[in-house]
Amino acid sequence: MSEILQSVTQIVGRGLEPGDDEEARDNLKRLELAVDTVNLAWWSMDVPTGNVLFHKRKAEMLGYNPADFTHYTHFTQILHPDDYEKSMQAMRDHIYNNSPTYECLYRIRKSDGSYTWFSDAGAIVKRTEDGKPLKIVGFVIDVSKLKQAELEIVRKNEELIKINAEKDKFFSIIAHDLRNPLWALMQYSEFLIEDSENMSADERDQMLKSLSESASNAHKLLENLLEWSRMQRGYTTFEPAALNIHDSVAEAIKILRDSAALKNIRINFYIDSDQEVYADKNMIQLVIRNLVSNAIKFTPAGGTVEISVSVAHNGFVLLSVKDTGIGIPPAMLKNLFSLTSDAKRPGTEGENSTGLGLILCKEYVEKNGGTISVESEEGKGSVFSFSVPVSPTASE
Repeated sequence: MSEILQSVTQIVGRGLEPGDDEEARDNLKRLELAVDTVNLAWWSMDVPTGNVLFHKRKAEMLGYNPADFTHYTHFTQILHPDDYEKSMQAMRDHIYNNSPTYECLYRIRKSDGSYTWFSDAGAIVKRTEDGKPLKIVGFVIDVSKLKQAELEIVRKNEELIKINAEKDKFFSIIAHDLRNPLWALMQYSEFLIEDSENMSADERDQMLKSLSESASNAHKLLENLLEWSRMQRGYTTFEPAALNIHDSVAEAIKILRDSAALKNIRINFYIDSDQEVYADKNMIQLVIRNLVSNAIKFTPAGGTVEISVSVAHNGFVLLSVKDTGIGIPPAMLKNLFSLTSDAKRPGTEGENSTGLGLILCKEYVEKNGGTISVESEEGKGSVFSFSVPVSPTASE
């Protein structure tokens, strides 16, 4: 940057005069060639008046008529508001000898209303006898592509940090949360093998129920882990089709009725038998299973879980899972669908929870063109709602 600035100030600041040698004229031609072939333009400013001269390329890069710019304020008034003050301060620092050159990176508005990035540099080339600046010469380069590449690197880096955090969370779930139901399966199995003859019928029944519950928890966790892993690697199949949502919900919650019965929780659903939607059946059923399973988990014994459907006016239906559970703290609600947040907590009877199921719900609902939300009040219960398109065109 400093070498380019030095060349520009020497050539533009001096100008051409009658009798100049061929080398000076060649230097000016080379500068003009550079300006014509890249997004670069020289400029000069008369400090006392603020009047400016510049290569027409500067205005053309922004899509304006060069004749519209005769004073430095004609440029500063189209600076991005967030960059105006730093640009002015950089110029003041140079004029008042606080910095050897003027250098600034800023956004400037083009004629179409969009902003582009300019890298601007200049230096005083002429002063009065007592040292006051008279003329500043510099150049601007359109660095939008470079800035976009820089922003893309930042975005990719943020994505990488997020992926690593999610990977750590994933391994944490495998290392800790999966161990508990597997340990219970081993323990209950050993008890039944070694001591079943000394158990009463009620004790054996209770042990078998605990064994079934542990197996169910392990299966659900493994299902979510495998789905999440496939989703992260892009291996999830997506096959949307017209489907009867009443039948799909009934099929999805069939395997959850036993766990609900253990806590004496009623599952009711109010869905028209002929209501159809357009979605991937496996994804929607996984969403329903996770939401209903969570509702059972965080609802005390004797409570209820309701599944209902309401028709929206934008080509979607809204499925809701409402429970009479313990509710969700406000601090947890904000990051409920983020894997990096600490959204796991035990159920009302110590049931295991990882928070991974809700991540899958959000991903799969959005994959089908819908959105998911939650309303909750501690001590009164929660309502999870998600939208599903009724036709292929609704999700476009």
